[in-house]
Amino acid sequence: MFFKPKQKKLDPKVRFQHRSFTQKLREAQTYKRQASQVPETEGQKVLVGLGLDSWVSRIVVGVGVAILVYLVYIPNFLFVKNITVSGAEESLQNGLRDTVKNYFSDSPFYTAQRNVILLNTDDLRDYILKHDKNVWQVHEIKKDLGTLDLQVSFKRDRFLLETPNGQYVLYNDGTAVKQRDQNDQTELVRISTTATSPVRLGEDYLSPQVLKAIELIQDNLERTAKLPVDYYELPSTVTEVNQSAELETGPLSVLVPNELIVHIKASEIEKHVKPFKIYFDASSDLDKALQNLTALIVHMNPAQVSSLYYIDMRFPERGFTCAKQAPCAVEPVVTLPVSEEENTEDKVNPASSEN
Repeated sequence: MFFKPKQKKLDPKVRFQHRSFTQKLREAQTYKRQASQVPETEGQKVLVGLGLDSWVSRIVVGVGVAILVYLVYIPNFLFVKNITVSGAEESLQNGLRDTVKNYFSDSPFYTAQRNVILLNTDDLRDYILKHDKNVWQVHEIKKDLGTLDLQVSFKRDRFLLETPNGQYVLYNDGTAVKQRDQNDQTELVRISTTATSPVRLGEDYLSPQVLKAIELIQDNLERTAKLPVDYYELPSTVTEVNQSAELETGPLSVLVPNELIVHIKASEIEKHVKPFKIYFDASSDLDKALQNLTALIVHMNPAQVSSLYYIDMRFPERGFTCAKQAPCAVEPVVTLPVSEEENTEDKVNPASSEN
């Protein structure tokens, strides 16, 4: 009762005569291996090598390629349809839009630059700066579905340059535009220089270093130190810079001085602020120099500010003040650069003044 009875073995004659066995035996006798078709042409060999030996795989890949070609080359939702520009009036914006469209037209077809995904923003930026003479800087190019957003700064009348040879209007990029006439804006930032080098219209006159220094001082001096700027004075130091061979216009005179003199005018708000001068080193850390200047002005009483003849901020980490009636009330004799070792005895702490 604890063990199952042993089953009797089938008689081999009965097993081999079973219907299922004979059927399997018949199938095995008639089996033929299905041989794959050997490619005959070079095209067939390529398709087999790519795994496209069946019509199903070829159809699937063909549909995928067609969709890819449509998305890349045929106008669709990925193509730039709208170009938005910020930073100027409508006429300049339209000119920039035309420049972008010209970039699309001039680009090779296979690069698909109209497609926002494949658009090369670096190439577009370089193209704009080269072909649109009204654009000064391209700050950002944003891509969205069907939209291109350009954030740029356009060239505009910014400076009035006063030289021994006449007065000239300069763009905000330092390019001389024209000689001044009576219809020019009076709120232009005045720059005076004794340099006698010729001013060539359409070419740079102020170096990027000077432009950066003036813009930084213009934006921060009145706001932080409460000192209104009357005009800027640049020395007659001129560096000859060779033009590129493509222009073939000869050497170009670009004003690149280290010394920058800021003339302060009487303030209508701070009545104790009278006209005086501030000397800066344009090649130094002007952010730090402006911080030191603010600290210096804050620690001076109104009477001391009213009596100022000049402030010299060309010393590293220091400021030197001179009153109108003091023996130092002449043009400073310090020549740049001023080393820290040469002036250890003359340095004045930003929180103090010396008359």
